Amino acid sequence: MKNMKKIIVVVVSIIMLGYIIFGINSCTNKKEAHALKIKTAVVHRGDLMSKVTNTGSVQPKTTVQIKSNVGGEIVRLPVKEGDWVEKGDLLVELDTTNLKNKLSQSEADLATAKAKLSTLLAGERPQEIDKTRELLHQAEIKLEDAKIKLDRQNGLFSQGFISKQDVDTAQRECDLTQSIYNSASLNLSLMLEGAREQDITSAKASVLKAEVAYEQAASDVSDAMIYAPLSGTILEKNVEEGEKITSGIGNNSGGTVILTIGDLSTMQILTMINEVDIATVKIGQDVEITLDAIKGEKYQGRVTDIASLGKVENNIVTYDVVVEILGVGSGRQEVEGRSQEKAGIRQAADGRWKRGGDREIQGHKGTEGGRSLEFGVRRRQKAESRWMTTDDRRLKAEEGISRVPNPAFLTKKLKTGMTADVDIVTDKKTNVLYVPLEAIVEHKGRKGVLVLENGKFVHRKIETGIQDETHVHVIEGLTEGEEVKLKSLTPKKGEN
Repeated sequence: MKNMKKIIVVVVSIIMLGYIIFGINSCTNKKEAHALKIKTAVVHRGDLMSKVTNTGSVQPKTTVQIKSNVGGEIVRLPVKEGDWVEKGDLLVELDTTNLKNKLSQSEADLATAKAKLSTLLAGERPQEIDKTRELLHQAEIKLEDAKIKLDRQNGLFSQGFISKQDVDTAQRECDLTQSIYNSASLNLSLMLEGAREQDITSAKASVLKAEVAYEQAASDVSDAMIYAPLSGTILEKNVEEGEKITSGIGNNSGGTVILTIGDLSTMQILTMINEVDIATVKIGQDVEITLDAIKGEKYQGRVTDIASLGKVENNIVTYDVVVEILGVGSGRQEVEGRSQEKAGIRQAADGRWKRGGDREIQGHKGTEGGRSLEFGVRRRQKAESRWMTTDDRRLKAEEGISRVPNPAFLTKKLKTGMTADVDIVTDKKTNVLYVPLEAIVEHKGRKGVLVLENGKFVHRKIETGIQDETHVHVIEGLTEGEEVKLKSLTPKKGEN
């Protein structure tokens, strides 16, 4: 009996333990279910920008590779990377020993060619003509003597006093003197007639050829001294003194790049845009720029050039796009204003630009230290003809942009080769409705959202416009303040 009671107690305890465990699990599941709620967002009104984002490399706007027109050994190279050089400063000096030898040889060849031409034009000297006449007279006398001797020998041979051999000898002497006489007569005729026209033409051509060779040799000697074609900073130095370089002219390899000079007063960014986005990128568009090496600062720029030919790499087509860096600021006008303020320029109430105190710069233009400056902002026409050339579009895009170079504080921070993140603003809408991209649902090719109406979410079709990384412009279908459902679920605040 006692054993039976024990069995009943154990069975009842097991059943009660099972109910307890089931109840705990049920409560836990309900708690977890209630811990999640539907994520929603409110339709807001504000500004929205569509951007094309990529990375690029900071480069000087103007970069020049220094090569030599002649080859040779470098005997002087007085610059190093990072040096500032002025236009006209000596950069490279080559050994001129061989070049000067060639110059001397070409000078001598020119003198010889000129002397020959001068002789032909002047004709033979009278003394030479008299000498030739005398030679002709002597040849004539010898010819007469030879003829007389030949007649005598023929008479003696007919009488049987001499042999046939003696007659033949006299005949040969007569023929030889006749040839000498003919040659002397021809020489005199040529002297009296003067030089032929074709001889003069040939001599003139020889003089011209010698002059070209001399000028080239003189130019080669001059080219052995290489001077800076612009003011700028030495970005690269590829050779040292004592090295031999090849000429950049007539060389399949293009010649040795000795130095690279860059004008760091105006910097730009070279980036590559995918073919999917390139159609939305236009010359003149604003660009927001950040640099990995300069934290916490945002720079402004504008698109100045777009390549017409794409590059294919790994089956991906990209187009080179150039972005000019305008300065630090939140917008182009702010950047331009700051640049003009740095230059000591202010805008008067009548819209004209003034520098310093009261002196007025007429017609939005002026000069400073011989350098032309152009100020003011001219309104850029929005419409562009589809037949405009790239240069025409570039000129239109540059209207209204201050030509003041980057401020010194900016160019000191920016270094060639820095990595930059560029956001090209392809479109901008102000005071428009927008919702998170996460709220958009598609049904049968139409976009829509789930709007909260009377405690329930109702599907509503909408028309959308531009979008950024997180939001999309709602053109039609929603009103400000409405609440829309997002696709994800989030835990309730304060619950784990």
